[in-house]
Amino acid sequence: MKNRTLILFLFFITSIANAQDSSSQNRLNTKQKLVIGGLAIQQVASFAVQYKWWWKDDYHSFQFEPDGFINNYALGVDKAGHFFTSYMYFHSLNEIMKWAEFTPKARRITSVVLPMAWAISIEIGDGFSSYGYSWEDLISNTMGVGFGLVQERYPYMRNFKFKMSYYPTAFYRDNGFKDWSLTSDYRGHCYWLSFDIHNLLPQKAQRYWPEFLNMALGYGIDPKTTRDQQPRLRDFGIAFDWNLSSIKTKNKSVYAVKELVDYFHYPAPGIGKVQGERGRFIFFR
Repeated sequence: MKNRTLILFLFFITSIANAQDSSSQNRLNTKQKLVIGGLAIQQVASFAVQYKWWWKDDYHSFQFEPDGFINNYALGVDKAGHFFTSYMYFHSLNEIMKWAEFTPKARRITSVVLPMAWAISIEIGDGFSSYGYSWEDLISNTMGVGFGLVQERYPYMRNFKFKMSYYPTAFYRDNGFKDWSLTSDYRGHCYWLSFDIHNLLPQKAQRYWPEFLNMALGYGIDPKTTRDQQPRLRDFGIAFDWNLSSIKTKNKSVYAVKELVDYFHYPAPGIGKVQGERGRFIFFR
């Protein structure tokens, strides 16, 4: 299965050039060749990391494993992670291929198919391990790609951006990050829906709200709970969010970088509320 998956990825990566409009007879430029080569390397590296973190020495007959969706062991934060990963994957591919001057058709096809192929391969790999195949995970991935596509087709929807922040929890910091992986520390994850207030305001009111400042709603797990403590508590927040996309530049490389880094939420003042507790002012992670 491992070798077959790698071959399929490599086959798809090398065929990206053929997704250019049939009317285009131009050869690939240097940036396009770099993107195709970089994606091939990234896919192989990603699969190697997945194999090491999840599947190594853990082969089972194929099995399905429903896990409770938003009421599971991670209170749905892992599902937000699946959504965000595919959502950012879509936009990252789109921005990188835009920088490399691929056609809109090539960008659209690749930005949809590659994240979905990656998500399906993960679930198949999980199906042959103790994790089990999860329809809930795949649905979350599909929703992430779908929302990215909606934003690409309808510019108004770009006023609503999903972001992620992460800070390692005390359990891993105190134990020298032994057995750490990003997907084993969901208590350190927080996922945000950022609103571009400046663009959403009526034109006459826009001058009263700075372009660089958004508002965001956050969701995660209370990081104070110990690793095995039950029940874990949901953690909600509302905070300011830095709109890096508002930075003006004519440099295509700088533009692509600032668009990509804007999919992460950086510390800003806000209010947090842990399930069952009173709200408190906090400088969010």
